This record gives sequence, structure tokens and C-alpha cells, in this order.
Amino acid sequence: MLAKACYQPEALEEAELVVLEAYLTNQLNQSLKIIWQAEFGEFSESDPGTYMDPMKFYLRRILSWPQGATFLAQSDGFYRQPWPRYIEAVDEVMAENTESCRAVLNALRVRNVPE
Repeated sequence: MLAKACYQPEALEEAELVVLEAYLTNQLNQSLKIIWQAEFGEFSESDPGTYMDPMKFYLRRILSWPQGATFLAQSDGFYRQPWPRYIEAVDEVMAENTESCRAVLNALRVRNVPE
């Protein structure tokens, strides 16, 4: 299903869209957990890379999918975060050339990924 979402996003059926949304929501929740931990003192303020890099990893995962930017823009979790560091990280990741969903599929070791 993830391969189909990558290569034929327009062909996704309703049930597949629900699964993709669950996957993207999970990635978003992982990024939010990291920023919440940073806000509540779980990470050192002297080294923002300890939380910004992992948080950006999950944001890149979201944005690697054709549907990712739309998902992020429409997400309640995204718009309800008042923390400037989170918005700054999202802006940075959106400005980058993120990896393609093909790279994510390979990282997840999904079989039958077209070259």
C-alpha cells in the first residue's frame, strides 16, 4: 500500500487512504513527542541538535510522500503547536529537497519497489 501511495497516489482507494493517514499521523506524533520533551526539559538547551535532528527526521518522512505537505498543512497537530522551534523546524524541512518516498520505502525495506 505504501508503494502504491508513492507511485500511484491518485489510484488509492478509501481504505488505503485511511492507512496512509494513520502512517503519516504516526510520523507527526513522533515529531510532536520530541518537541514536547524539548519544551519540558528532557533535552539540553545547549545542544538543540539532540531534539531538532530527530524531529526533522519524522517531518521529512511526512513530506517525502506526495500527500505529505497537504496532510501536514491540514493537520490539527501541526497548527496547534505554539512553539517557535517546531514551526522553525517545519519551515526548514519544507524548504529542503526532502527525500522521495522511494527512499523511505527502501529504508522500510518494502519489497517490489520500482526503480
